[in-house]
Amino acid sequence: MATLPQMAATKERQEAANPTTTTRTLVESVTNWIRVYSDGSVDRLGPPEAAAFMVLVPPYDDPRDGVTVHDVATDHGVDVRLYLTTTTPAGRRPVLVHFHGGGFCLSHAAWSLYHRFYARLAVELDVAGIVSVVLPLAPEHRLPAAIDAGHAALLWLRDVACGTSDTIAHHAVERLRDAADFSRVFLIGDSAGGVLVHNVAARAGEAGAEALDPIRLAGGVLLHPGFILPEKSPSELENPPTPFMTQETVDKFVMLALPVGTTSRDHPYTSPAAAVTAAEGAQLPPMLVMVAEEDMLRDAQVEYGEAMARAGKAVETVVSHGRGIGHVFYLNWFAVESHPVAAARARELVDALNKFPAQCIRVFVSPIRLRNFDLMEKHVEKMLSLGFRFNPSAEDLITFYLPRLIAGKPMKDTEKFICRADVYGSEPSDLAGKFAPVPRCEKGGRFFFTSCKRHKGSSTKKERTAGAGTWVRQNSKEVKNKAGVKVGETQNFRFKKDGSYTDWLMEEHHCCRQQAVAGDEEPVICRMYVSPRAPPDSAARQESAAFVQQQPAPQVSEPPCDKKKRDDVAEEAPAAA
Repeated sequence: MATLPQMAATKERQEAANPTTTTRTLVESVTNWIRVYSDGSVDRLGPPEAAAFMVLVPPYDDPRDGVTVHDVATDHGVDVRLYLTTTTPAGRRPVLVHFHGGGFCLSHAAWSLYHRFYARLAVELDVAGIVSVVLPLAPEHRLPAAIDAGHAALLWLRDVACGTSDTIAHHAVERLRDAADFSRVFLIGDSAGGVLVHNVAARAGEAGAEALDPIRLAGGVLLHPGFILPEKSPSELENPPTPFMTQETVDKFVMLALPVGTTSRDHPYTSPAAAVTAAEGAQLPPMLVMVAEEDMLRDAQVEYGEAMARAGKAVETVVSHGRGIGHVFYLNWFAVESHPVAAARARELVDALNKFPAQCIRVFVSPIRLRNFDLMEKHVEKMLSLGFRFNPSAEDLITFYLPRLIAGKPMKDTEKFICRADVYGSEPSDLAGKFAPVPRCEKGGRFFFTSCKRHKGSSTKKERTAGAGTWVRQNSKEVKNKAGVKVGETQNFRFKKDGSYTDWLMEEHHCCRQQAVAGDEEPVICRMYVSPRAPPDSAARQESAAFVQQQPAPQVSEPPCDKKKRDDVAEEAPAAA
């Protein structure tokens, strides 16, 4: 069995073994991390604070905390570390392919930094295993070498699925093959590894699905990806340096990793907007981008999510908030085990990862997370049919449901909940008599897809005529996504008739980027409901109940006269919900 290469010897031992190294000259240095010499050799050091995280963890066949760890030399020129769980579930499960971080210039898949987290993740996520790729390091192997290695790992996984790999005889590879559903492969990466998630997915997408058949990329998870913007961003300038990340390490690692001769930070390998533009023609899987509030690279990570959304790609950006929540904080087990805020945020991060694969296991994308409504239509509708409960947030209405309705592609299960109606040509009582309220919705009420006149001017009170009455605007509120970026606006109205306000209220949800505005007509989603403060005898409550009162009472059949028949019917009857 092949083993992962061990850490390089110390500089003193290298010089003792090869005296010629004493004449080499220093070409580049990244404080406390690496030194590059004129003969092409590189010393990888690390500050004292990082020593515990840089320990190489050997593989082991005997389970520890439900996991075994195995090192495999693939027949595609890349080594991998396998994390396999000891559980034996009934069905096949997804596979995670992991790319470690280190600014493309240092780190190793066997470091304890990654082992502690990914051994835990293998157990907590419902996956067949985690394949952690041993990446070639810059500056000896500049980009796209790491991208090539990541793609080679996918080709190896393809051969394993087909049974044509020379490594099939390895007992760990056989276990992985027996447990894996290769149509559900997810990429995951930390820091620079998160950047590789995008680039490897783009490489696979450009090659076409048949190149990896029968494996399929079902999603990508970018954990605090190491993208950088063309110019220094506020998050780089505002967040204080740490022993593990400074402005110097960010700048120098990137320039040492990019192809020789690169002089600009705006490179498609590492710049978010340029990376998305370069992948414009590639079919990318849904991406989950995890961001930390005090990460120096936060702004670039958020920009990646926004660039993906602008390009019509499926993406979700989630920000971990809190003092001290910085770059790859979840890998620092000292902080996670001793600091309650770090522990809570790490728990939330793992929960987010667990939900992302769990939803994609069934349907590839969650409807709340989907940003491109043309992607995988049948899979989304399949999930909505399984115990679907319509209880959308303002962000969901604006970023998911409204664009689909504008495009004429409402999902089957939601058509009965978001009705097409001329809201401003009817009074609330008329609409209540024609359309049913949404069952089990937290706020209750009725949802409508309609259009309204686009407002011009700065009046704080906006009125919309509806039958013999008027909807009067009370206030408005910006709607932001989890990255803090404005995606739309919710305006709140109250219905007024005969000079008096009623207990009918309405939310009007607007999207920032309108796909279909004809003249001065703007498509919106409205939620009309009765004020929770309305008294029991309120006219609005009686009007809201009009639809229910109009429905015929269910027919009740006579019970069987024979006792045995009554018992049989009772046994067959479903339990009350």
